[in-house]
Order: sequence, then structure tokens, then C-alpha cells
Amino acid sequence: MAQKIEIKKILEKATEVAKEVFSLTNLTVSLLSTLLVIGVSYLSGIVGQSIQLKAYSNPTIYLSFLIVTFMCYFWAITGPAFLASAYKKNWPSFVYIILLEIVWLTVFIAILYFTTPTKELPQMIPM
Repeated sequence: MAQKIEIKKILEKATEVAKEVFSLTNLTVSLLSTLLVIGVSYLSGIVGQSIQLKAYSNPTIYLSFLIVTFMCYFWAITGPAFLASAYKKNWPSFVYIILLEIVWLTVFIAILYFTTPTKELPQMIPM
């Protein structure tokens, strides 16, 4: 009988923790953060190509581009989680949001991997 009560308490505690981890706020903030990371990746690719074409020989511009890109990634990853945690004054949710962001990124990478068609190499024309 005592084991059933202990198991019931453990399950109740696990349910409470799961509700805290997978709250709607944590899920939406982590999704927003994931979309920001995807946007930074897309924009840094476009800007990086532009810099390579125009100012690739200037190491100062290229280094500043790298620093700004890393700062944008840092703020895209931690910014929404920090703001949501500070607003709610619930600092464990910062860690939950970062972990949920990893889950969202994994989901998006899997979707991208399985839905992107493979490009076939061009066939050589025999002479």
C-alpha cells in the first residue's frame, strides 16, 4: 500500500514538472527563438555572399561581419528566453526554453532534411 502512495506522489510531481516545462509560454517563446535563429542564418548567408563579392579582401569588414553575426545568434538564442524569464520572474523557465528550442531546431532540421529534394549531378555528354 505504501508503494502505491509513493508511486502516486512521484507521478503527481512528474505531472507538475511536465506542466511547468511544457507550458504554452515556454513553447511559444522557444518557437519564436528558433524562428529568429533560422532568420539570422538566412540573412547572414545573404549578407555573407554580398560581402564576399564586394569586400572579401578587407579583413576588417569580414571580421566585423563575423562578430555581428555571432552577436545576433547569441541574442536570437538567449534573448527571448531571458526576456520571458525576467518578465515571469521564473528563472528555471530560461533553461526550459533553451532546451525546448533545441527540440524545435531538431524538428525543423528533420523536416528540412526529409522534404528537400536531392539535386542530381548533371550527366556528362559523351563525345
